[in-house]
Order: sequence, then C-alpha cells, then structure tokens
Amino acid sequence: MEFCAGGSIYDLMETKKDYSLGERWISYICKGVLQGLCHLQDLKMIHHDLKPENLMLTRSADIKIIDFGLATVGETSISVAGTATYMAPEVFACCQDNYVEYDNKADVWSLGIIAIEMAEGNAPHSELTEIKFIKRVIHGPPPKLTWTRW
Repeated sequence: MEFCAGGSIYDLMETKKDYSLGERWISYICKGVLQGLCHLQDLKMIHHDLKPENLMLTRSADIKIIDFGLATVGETSISVAGTATYMAPEVFACCQDNYVEYDNKADVWSLGIIAIEMAEGNAPHSELTEIKFIKRVIHGPPPKLTWTRW
C-alpha cells in the first residue's frame, strides 16, 4: 500500500481558515478524481463512498482514491452503502425500492458534492436534519454553489 504523505483532502480543507480551497486546488483535485473514476469505470466498479476523507494526496500531490470496502463490481448496483452527505438521489431511491439500479454516475454526483464542499467549506444542506436532507436530495433541485465569489 502506498503511503500518502499529503494526507486527505479533508485534512487539506482543515488547514484553511474557512475550510475553502482555491479554484486551482479544486480543479486539480477534481481532475485527479475523475481520472480515477474513469479507471474504476473501465474495471466496472462503483466506489459508493467518495468523500474528502477517502481522497488522499501523495507527497508529489497525486490524487488517490482509497477505501474500497463498500465498492461493488458490475455496471450497476443496488447497494445503499456509503455516507449520506455524498449519496446521489438514485442511491436514496434504492433505499426505498430495492429494484432500482444505478450506475457509476452516483460516484460523479459524490464528486460534485465534494467540489461544492471544497469551494464553500461545507457540504450542501449540512444544516438540515437527516430526514429533510434526504427529501431535499431526492425531490429538490441539485445543489449548487451559493457564495457570490464563485
């Protein structure tokens, strides 16, 4: 296993006063994660638990996706595993109906949530209770950046 001396993206965010990373860092991290997700797609894998804690930086600032304990192999999944903050609407729909399948686009949703969190310092809807949060993700519009500086 490779040692990731740079720590996690979460650790990086904690070093910032408002937990917000700059646009260059965000784009660099997103590019690295997207490359990793393309590799996972080629392997027909869905990670299911992309979050800042599972994105690591090596000493040379390469981005590594870690913690494949919840990953599934196959082009689709019905798994409801993962961290709720980063779950796509179709994953929550799967919680309600075991016959709903989804694909690796759920991991892309998770990256979008991470990107917003890296920009604003908080994940979207973090102020909501769990039930309200789930309803907002399933029925509401997709999250977007709220700070005027973006």
